[in-house]
Amino acid sequence: MMNISVTTHFLNVDLDLNASSEAEMLDLVRALQPSVLVLNSSGCCASLELAESATDAAHAIASYARLIDALPSGARTIWDRCEVRNMNIGIQVGPEPFAAVFDLPREAIVTLQRLGASVAVTVYAR
Repeated sequence: MMNISVTTHFLNVDLDLNASSEAEMLDLVRALQPSVLVLNSSGCCASLELAESATDAAHAIASYARLIDALPSGARTIWDRCEVRNMNIGIQVGPEPFAAVFDLPREAIVTLQRLGASVAVTVYAR
């Protein structure tokens, strides 16, 4: 068996949403497609991922912002009413380097605030 060493690296940013109804969630997801892929959808909740790869969290957040800013007014109203608008940054851990820093620049934080979105970080072990 070959031992493959993979470094710690950024994976993606999932967008986790919780709308007030299943119908609203479906409308919002449809408005965001095909720019997002549905990872999971159940009732009022959905977990989405950008269809295009992002190089880092700031790039992914900016991509989501462009999509959200371009939503038609009805879908934007649903976005604004969502109880949960969470951008979940995924990090894959590897044996190297000893420490890794993933910067979230001020512009990304301002964008998150403007969108009314929170941020989470999920670290995946090997």
